[in-house]
Amino acid sequence: MQRRLSLTEGNSDKFWYIDVADDLVTVRYGRRGSAGTTKTKQYDTAEKALAEAEKQVASKVKKGYTDEEGASTQALTPVAPTEPTPKTAPAPVAEPVVVEPVVVSDAAADDLGLRVTPFELAYDLSREVVVEVDEESFDPRNEAERAARVVIPPEKKDAYLGEVPLVTIEPLFTTLPSAERREWWRNHFEERKAAAKRSDPHIELPHWLNAVLKGGIRDAAVTGWVRAHDALPEALASRPILMALPEEERQRILASLPPLSEPMYTYSPCVWDFTHTGPFIRAALGALSEEEAWRVLDDIPQEAFEERVTALVALLLPTPEARVEFATRHRLRLGMVDAVPWLIATGHHGLDLLKREIASEDRSPNGAMAYARNIATVAHGPGVVPLFLDLLATKAGPVATEWLNSHISQALKARLTLSQAEQLKPTLRTLTIDQLRDLLPDTTGPIRAVVEELLAEATTPNLPTDTTWWVEAATSLPKPPAVSFDLAMLPPLIVDGHRLTPEHITQLFQALSTDTDHPLVAAVRDRADVVSRDGFAVAVFRAWLASGAVAKQSWCLTGAGWLGDSRFVAELAPL
Repeated sequence: MQRRLSLTEGNSDKFWYIDVADDLVTVRYGRRGSAGTTKTKQYDTAEKALAEAEKQVASKVKKGYTDEEGASTQALTPVAPTEPTPKTAPAPVAEPVVVEPVVVSDAAADDLGLRVTPFELAYDLSREVVVEVDEESFDPRNEAERAARVVIPPEKKDAYLGEVPLVTIEPLFTTLPSAERREWWRNHFEERKAAAKRSDPHIELPHWLNAVLKGGIRDAAVTGWVRAHDALPEALASRPILMALPEEERQRILASLPPLSEPMYTYSPCVWDFTHTGPFIRAALGALSEEEAWRVLDDIPQEAFEERVTALVALLLPTPEARVEFATRHRLRLGMVDAVPWLIATGHHGLDLLKREIASEDRSPNGAMAYARNIATVAHGPGVVPLFLDLLATKAGPVATEWLNSHISQALKARLTLSQAEQLKPTLRTLTIDQLRDLLPDTTGPIRAVVEELLAEATTPNLPTDTTWWVEAATSLPKPPAVSFDLAMLPPLIVDGHRLTPEHITQLFQALSTDTDHPLVAAVRDRADVVSRDGFAVAVFRAWLASGAVAKQSWCLTGAGWLGDSRFVAELAPL
């Protein structure tokens, strides 16, 4: 296995190369133009080495790294490898942490930073899309090796979802594959499905991939129970395939379609059925006018809107604003796999509908996180930051926190209100003072105001570690409890005019996790600034919620109650 990845973002320009040779994994990384740093690690077996390398690649891809074009394929020279650490070995000495500067993204504030295939861009009818034909020779052995490398199996814990979106470390296709390659992949997914146990989650292929594997949707008729939220976007994703056909073939397809007067939804006993994709295939062929699109949608009966119609029908309309307005007016819903087509076709205009779907009462916490993760996989720009800030207070809070912590550069460039910038504070608190000071000149508006506040917080002196009352109260503490959020994200707690250090906060959390009002908690409550401890309590409560409100950590709620005041009470009132 060999991968050559790089990341260019703002002022950051880094490379990351990895080679696997038997049981050795060699990685070289650094800033582009430098020699970089090379490390080699030895594993017990070649299989473990390959598995670890694939995990590292997946992690880098998730952070935005992409394959570097023109990179040398010469094998990396291994250095003295580190062997697996024996269980009896002493704890290794921690290496010095190198803090890299954080830069403000140079992307536009509304840029969603979409990392999608050309086929997916076809969901947006206002965008011209051209896809090249794949001229690479077909070898089934190469396809099998690639499938094993790039397709990430669903986790057993997601079985409750029934269907989970396909996850790959790279797009399966960015060009139109040959017929034999399409057939190989169709068979591959069928075989995976047949081999899966009943308890295993089923992989649901994205709309665009279904369209590609079928060679483009050319027949408007649907048979059996076909979901509109599958058939409609698949027809749009076929646009670059259909437009590449000879004119004669395109005209033949058009002639075979039902007339526009034939409704897409018809009523049969007790239910509205979806019957054909004719208008969407016309749109994919560039043969549907704006007036015709509006007429098709206006002809859908209101009763059908209330039962079966997906918000994706609005993708027929010419602009993002029109699509959002139509879906909002008719209160249309979006399934999890509909989220990416909707995001591509509506941009930042469609974020509110996505938020409502994720936060809907009928969606389970795990379902909400899976939905949000589907968006997080493709959206990496400043324009989507407001959505993830809004999701912090929902059941998808853990996904939102993870996304924001890994997209700080983009968050600093986002167009935020003052209240949204306030929500960004926990993420920014994970940065060092030097990092905050360095990025301040490149920030503006509410974000600059928040950074200035964080820098001002740092001027408060730390509480000395040998403070007498603290030492006397910090006794009989339980072991440090498990916490699902980073304590560095919490605001400073001011006691006797000093801020508690990270070591103090760790001890305080040990005390908060007890069943009673620990002497240390009582001492802090008596000496702390009321506004500071009230805000700290609210922050602990919100961090617990955003991390998934883990039941075993419910002491975060009761513990925060020992410190909270009027603001904390107001925070709990709506619950």
